[in-house]
Amino acid sequence: MVANSQMSPPPLSPKGRKRREEILEAAGSILEEEGYAGFYTRSIAARLGIRLSNVQYYFPTRESLLEELFHHALEAAAMELEEPAQRGGLTPLIRFILADQQSPRSCRMFWELWAIAGRDPEAYSVMSNYYIAYRDALATAIAMEAPQLESDILKKRALLVMSLLEGVSLFRGERRKFSGVGQGFDDDIIQAVYTLALGAASPIIPETS
Repeated sequence: MVANSQMSPPPLSPKGRKRREEILEAAGSILEEEGYAGFYTRSIAARLGIRLSNVQYYFPTRESLLEELFHHALEAAAMELEEPAQRGGLTPLIRFILADQQSPRSCRMFWELWAIAGRDPEAYSVMSNYYIAYRDALATAIAMEAPQLESDILKKRALLVMSLLEGVSLFRGERRKFSGVGQGFDDDIIQAVYTLALGAASPIIPETS
């Protein structure tokens, strides 16, 4: 990835901001569908039916577009974690995370981002910041269940819970269905989360439609 320029670009007009978001959306779709091997600014321009120069006006290189897409996707994911953590505590947050693990777009996008982060130090730094936000959202939710816990204990238990959730994602995501899991596996995961977070099981809150 390329480093950000020291000079800030001029502010975009509403039309320019809309076009920039359209480019990022198309870029995300191509990365999801074709992987990094098919990720080219020319392909994105073709997807949108615009000239290559229009894409390059906002993102001069493939690397600069990929860098912004990486930031954009992870910032959005981190923000999505905050609401259920602050609104309803641990169970709603875990159900949100488990549901997101079943999203084809989320699964494919994160597979590509993990692969890129494995070979790019800047991408790894951005990914690390996302996992810090992920841990903090879990710590906030755990604190709602156990306000007596100190901050360092909350973070350690949140890290344990995050490790569990990331581990089960290997077997729950799209194209990674694990045979023999059966019904009720999400509830089993939530019980395991409560055991790790609080040291005791908790009654399952039914999922609302």
